[in-house]
Amino acid sequence: MGFIKNLMERFKKNEVMAIENLNYNPNLIAMLQSDHQQLFEIYRTLQSQYKIDNSFGAMEPLMNEFKLAFELHLMMEDAQLYGYLRAATLEDDDNHALVNEMQDQMNSITKKIIKLIHLYGDEKSYQKNVNKLLDVLGDVGMVLTQRFNTEEEKLYPLYKEA
Repeated sequence: MGFIKNLMERFKKNEVMAIENLNYNPNLIAMLQSDHQQLFEIYRTLQSQYKIDNSFGAMEPLMNEFKLAFELHLMMEDAQLYGYLRAATLEDDDNHALVNEMQDQMNSITKKIIKLIHLYGDEKSYQKNVNKLLDVLGDVGMVLTQRFNTEEEKLYPLYKEA
C-alpha cells in the first residue's frame, strides 16, 4: 500500500491535480516511470498470490490495490502529461496526432483493465471465473508492457519544458 499512499500524497501536495495542468513538471516523467515499475510489482504479486492461494479473500485486496494504483496513475497522466503534450504539440501535426492516438489507445486499455476488475471484483463472479484469472492477468501484463514501453520510448521524450 506504500505506492498508493505515495500517489495520494502527490495529490494532496498538488504535485498532481485532478484537472488538466498545462504547467511543466520536471519530476513528472520520473514519477510516471516509477509508477510503471510499482504497477508491475503489484501485477507480479497478483500472479504470485494466485499460485499460492487464489481464494477471493486472498486476491481481492491485491485486485483493489491494482485498480486504485492504476486509476491514480491514469489521473496523473491525464491531468499532467496529456494536457501538457496536447498544448505543446499544437504546431507539430505528427506529434500532436501521436499524443491524441496514445491517449485514445490508453482509453481502450483502461476499459480492458476495468473489465478485469469487474469480472473479478465480487466473490460470485470471481468464483465463476477464477480458473481463467491467470490467463487474463497474462493478457493484461502483455498489454501493459507494450503500452508502458511505447510511452517511455515515444511519448515521454516529447515532454520537455517549453
